[in-house]
Amino acid sequence: MPDVVITGDWKLVSFLREVSTAIDAQIKARPYAAAQLIRTEMLNLLSGQREGRTYRVPGTQRTYQASRPGEPPAVMLGDLRRSVKAENVESGFGEGEAIVGATMEYAPWLEFGTGRAGAAKQQEDVPEGYVHGPKPGMAPRPFLRPAIEHTREQVRRVLEGGML
Repeated sequence: MPDVVITGDWKLVSFLREVSTAIDAQIKARPYAAAQLIRTEMLNLLSGQREGRTYRVPGTQRTYQASRPGEPPAVMLGDLRRSVKAENVESGFGEGEAIVGATMEYAPWLEFGTGRAGAAKQQEDVPEGYVHGPKPGMAPRPFLRPAIEHTREQVRRVLEGGML
């Protein structure tokens, strides 16, 4: 309900509260919409055929084709795909924040690689404190960083654009 101020023969109506509420809603919606774009691209990258070796799914007669180094991970059971989430983060008035990623414990190992094979790629954007380890390991199978890169322009437009 707008604020109404009546003075003499004039009536002044203020919609400031409604406008500020609508602006706050837009500020909160934009990061989530951008996170959803990245999430969708991650799911796309985690689909389709790969060019690595063929393996048997443990405990079944089914086989799947693994990814080769540098490809997004192949889907064996779908746990990683199901763990991909985009969520709003609680924020104050006039602030918006969202988070996107995979919740599986092994997701960083796939993204950045493990052991000497992962360290050999000398990636500049490995998170501080991430340890590849001393074993031979596995080369990276990135899926989050390529999703961010593929959607960079769309995300920019969502964050800068008009009303959603």
